[in-house]
Amino acid sequence: MRQFHKTRKPRARDAAFVALVLLVLASAGAASETDEAVAELAGGETAACRLRIEGRAIERLTLADENGRVTAVDQPGDSVSLPAGKYRVQEVGLTGGFQCSAYAPGPDGWVQLAQGRTPVLKLGAPLTPQVRVKRVGRLLRLDYELVDAAGRKYVQRGDENAVRPKFTVSKDGQTLGSGSFEYG
Repeated sequence: MRQFHKTRKPRARDAAFVALVLLVLASAGAASETDEAVAELAGGETAACRLRIEGRAIERLTLADENGRVTAVDQPGDSVSLPAGKYRVQEVGLTGGFQCSAYAPGPDGWVQLAQGRTPVLKLGAPLTPQVRVKRVGRLLRLDYELVDAAGRKYVQRGDENAVRPKFTVSKDGQTLGSGSFEYG
């Protein structure tokens, strides 16, 4: 797992401290929730709060805190360790080229990390296809989206030859039309 902050360069003693914490955790086995008690870094920043991830196939998770610092985690697994504070999902990359970008989260889009608590973030696979149908005069407008458990929308990038979802419109058992959706 690789993490970095774009707005703050790690100091040598911060890196040494993190290495020591990782060494202690590795020798003690998996950390329990009571082991999430935290140590203070040199700048007063709190470390070792856990964020549990519920979802699969996540290749890259990018979070932004309330101060605008961005943290990217490759292959996050079941949980990630972050300093205490409020975070929101900025971007999620899944296997197969599926991506989610959160542009303007509402007040419910924040996750609070604090000592002794392990909040759960639901994202990634499995994705659920959703189709919205709207009548516009004699036409039907069909909007297709792939969403995760929290309702975040995903699009598939980079594979122009991917099989596109197909649809058929019928009335009273008679097919009126069919086609396929376009991504994006």
